[in-house]
Amino acid sequence: SVAEQFVIPDNPPVDIIFAVDQSCSMDSITTPLGNAFSSFISEINNVTNDWRIGVATNDNGCFNSGVIDANTTNYSSEFQSAVSVGGCSGGYPTCDTEALFRVTYKALTASSSGSCNQNFLRNGAFLHVIMVSDEEEQSGVGWSNWLSQYTNYVSSSSLLKVSTIADINTQCGD
Repeated sequence: SVAEQFVIPDNPPVDIIFAVDQSCSMDSITTPLGNAFSSFISEINNVTNDWRIGVATNDNGCFNSGVIDANTTNYSSEFQSAVSVGGCSGGYPTCDTEALFRVTYKALTASSSGSCNQNFLRNGAFLHVIMVSDEEEQSGVGWSNWLSQYTNYVSSSSLLKVSTIADINTQCGD
């Protein structure tokens, strides 16, 4: 028998990036994703109200609707809108819409001063990346490479979590 103890800080800051595939096969998925946001935030609010969310769907990684937080007016509507717009700007084969590891990296890079996601990341905050797609990841580089890049944006690797909501089948739109 082993007893483990975990210290959970009161109202911990959490920065969350949603990277959402905008290929046409996702059209029927983004609406339910947006509708589920209220339930998602209710669960987050059980732990903290110090959350920030950015939704990245575009090739440049800039957040749709900017940074959404508890003080954003109609934040559920903002999220619903943000997950349903954007996507490829360069045309095939240069699109990153199904390369969510790359889109996330661009979103993190764009959090520096003077960039489109300026001041999104907070020192000492948890960083949770959530990628949503119905297709295989197409960033062209293994996940461990991307993960090592993401750790550069947190003060400790223990503050980073990357999750995926994805279709595990190999055919688009299954």
